[in-house]
Amino acid sequence: MIRRAAPPPLGLVLVRVAAGVVLFGAGRGFIGAVAPDGPAIAALVESTSATASGPVAWWGRVVLLENPDALAFLWPWLLTLTGAALFLGLLVRPAGYLASFAMLHGMVYGRAETTLLHALLAVMALGCAVALAGRRLGLDALVGESLPSGLTWTRAERR
Repeated sequence: MIRRAAPPPLGLVLVRVAAGVVLFGAGRGFIGAVAPDGPAIAALVESTSATASGPVAWWGRVVLLENPDALAFLWPWLLTLTGAALFLGLLVRPAGYLASFAMLHGMVYGRAETTLLHALLAVMALGCAVALAGRRLGLDALVGESLPSGLTWTRAERR
């Protein structure tokens, strides 16, 4: 007999949907005319890396400054796709971890006035990923059983 875990609470579904709407809206807005370009991103990362030490400075110099134009292209699409996934409840675990990772980047390397928003969205996305929030009122409830566990990052059900 397969024991199924209880679905996440309905309140967490509301958090998942709210995070998805905010991320999707921000990403779609960036895809329009307000997207930061490569030099603007490079300036933000350089200013943070100059005052930071350790892994934050290394990551900024070695990874993010390697190709800031690619980062400027990927950032809006990453926000849009992870926002849509969280809103729909599809592949919530990988989308939540990816959105949380992106928001941590925004928190560390972004503008100072957006730090709290990035931190809040990072916590919301991480909470949704950890609790499998797509299993209730989301597409994960429909397709989660048919997808391989490597794609959804879930463990097989124990008997």
